[in-house]
Amino acid sequence: MATNNKITTRLATLRDSRLIWRWRNEPRTRLMSLNSESVSWDDHQSWIKSVLKNMHVILLMVQQKSLAIGVVRFDEYETSKKFLVNINLNPSER
Repeated sequence: MATNNKITTRLATLRDSRLIWRWRNEPRTRLMSLNSESVSWDDHQSWIKSVLKNMHVILLMVQQKSLAIGVVRFDEYETSKKFLVNINLNPSER
């Protein structure tokens, strides 16, 4: 019997904030980030609220079945139609 390993994406919401924050502060994630300092909850809340309302940013949650396995952010360069892509995987799914 085949299993359904289908990966789906959806737009992130404020309900995803705590999960994304935990992933952002995971030690290996911090080591691979441009800034290795941990992110405070207040700073994260400000950041995610601004990202979710920014027309030049797309923040997607990646799921396999009901398990969140990652987050992908597309930051559009306003003048060039090019994107900077950021990927952060669920630490337990790496």
